[in-house]
Amino acid sequence: MKKIVMIGATGFLGQAICSILSESYEVVVVSRSAEKARKSLPPSLRIVECDYRNLESISFEFEGCDAVINLAGDNISEGIWTARKKEIMRKSRVDTTHSLVKVLTGLSSKPRKLLQASAVGIYGDRKDDVLDEESTAGRGFLADLVHDWEKSASGAEPLTEVVYMRIGIVIGPGGGALEKIVPVFKAFAGGHLGSGDQYMSVIHIADITGIVSTLLKSELKGPVNLVSPKPVTSRHFFKALGEVLDRPSWFHVPGFLLKLAPGKMGEELFLASQRVVSNRLSSELGYEFKYADVSDALQDVVQTRS
Repeated sequence: MKKIVMIGATGFLGQAICSILSESYEVVVVSRSAEKARKSLPPSLRIVECDYRNLESISFEFEGCDAVINLAGDNISEGIWTARKKEIMRKSRVDTTHSLVKVLTGLSSKPRKLLQASAVGIYGDRKDDVLDEESTAGRGFLADLVHDWEKSASGAEPLTEVVYMRIGIVIGPGGGALEKIVPVFKAFAGGHLGSGDQYMSVIHIADITGIVSTLLKSELKGPVNLVSPKPVTSRHFFKALGEVLDRPSWFHVPGFLLKLAPGKMGEELFLASQRVVSNRLSSELGYEFKYADVSDALQDVVQTRS
């Protein structure tokens, strides 16, 4: 059985990917807290505790593995964007990835593939522009952060096939972007953010796991946008959520209030418009989405939560 090493597997995304891949691969999880990992991951997985800054101390775990999946990164939506928070967000991504590349460089038997987490935040606020994998990076803290995150992984390109998974807003039962939003709608206080005209690029967790499984078997490399084929505006998304929950969506948070959040968190996280599509998933990978339409994705999430 082929071996995959995963870094940063205890979050919502990592748990889902581990659950699927453990059916076909030997999955070894590298975690900063083995105790936390054991509570959230399937018991069949082997867990190795290690500080991400010192991955070289467990380099033998990477020797001869088929692939590495690096999802490590502090949650950008938890906590206020103070200077300290921004530094943690940066170090947890860039420094960890630098540490991983050092390990890969020293291996005698290198992995065939590195699936490197990234984000559509690299494109910045681009209004109505349609953005694909050929689009340039944008401006702002998040855009710079993701750009540097990918750059830190680029040192592995001479060693293995590197895929930069530019992930959109993930929704799914049990976690993701809807975890804190659904209760607000159920309390009859839901609605869009700001003007509602900004685009959101969303993807169902089932499509994330499907794409990851397909990428592992492919020869694709470079940036790939992990988003559903139909980006929608904030107004459309929250209206659809209200309809699925049978709740109104007429409330909204004014943009000027969101802009008061420190570190431009409101502007970049909630008001930025990213109309992202994935040309490579369809044209090169031939991936068929389980939830191409946001209404279908929301319907599944709400039904599964109930």
